[in-house]
Amino acid sequence: MRGDLLSYWEPEGGGDPDDRLRWEASARRIAAGLRELAHVAAAVDPEQTTIAFPCGSARVAAGYERAIRSENVEVRIVEDGAGTLGVALPCRPGATDEEIKHVVLAVVKAAHTVEFVPVDAEVLAQLETVQAMEDLFAGGIERLRRIGAGLRRAVAGAR
Repeated sequence: MRGDLLSYWEPEGGGDPDDRLRWEASARRIAAGLRELAHVAAAVDPEQTTIAFPCGSARVAAGYERAIRSENVEVRIVEDGAGTLGVALPCRPGATDEEIKHVVLAVVKAAHTVEFVPVDAEVLAQLETVQAMEDLFAGGIERLRRIGAGLRRAVAGAR
């Protein structure tokens, strides 16, 4: 976890145009990382200086908020014009590679916490048993193939 809270940048009085361009460049890098690694539909709004992704429900949004905050990244639950809840993330003009990676990693971790259902111990044991049986059968089939190939060579050599 990062030591200092990664917080929002909010331009004062509309903000300097160069700062906004640098913000947008950093935000687009974060959005690309989120789409590729966290598999969320991140969008960048340069007018509102917002980078966010939809969550679909209040429960999911709250889960993302909790998990991302635990990584010391400021996060806000937002609602778009259609009433869809989402999560907005921090970004600042000229964000460092470390800051960009940190935001992306926080969302990747959150996605795994929020989106994937944990597997209980009994189900995990069953899955491991099935995997062991598949490995056993696959090994047995491979041994039978080698035996069959050896027998074919022996028969061919006896002719």
